[in-house]
Amino acid sequence: MQDVPLLIEHQGQVLQGLAVPLGDGINHAFDIIIGHAFAGTLRPQDGAWRMDAGQDPLLAEKIGRFITDWMERESVLPADHYTSAFSDLPEQPSR
Repeated sequence: MQDVPLLIEHQGQVLQGLAVPLGDGINHAFDIIIGHAFAGTLRPQDGAWRMDAGQDPLLAEKIGRFITDWMERESVLPADHYTSAFSDLPEQPSR
């Protein structure tokens, strides 16, 4: 699996970085680099995206959704890949 380029708006700031995959399969984990700094490891857990470095849960969720959207657009994942794991999450507003 390839690295995912990140471009996220969070709290009025545009964050640019990279999500580096750590494995393959349904339980992907990613090392998240924002700017040139390591921000933490992101993984799906209990129906949401979580980062181990105590990052803002909203930021972790935004990054996770960005990665999922990117992988679907790039045909890395089928459109419903994370649907069952994240079916209880509210819909993401259109961009």
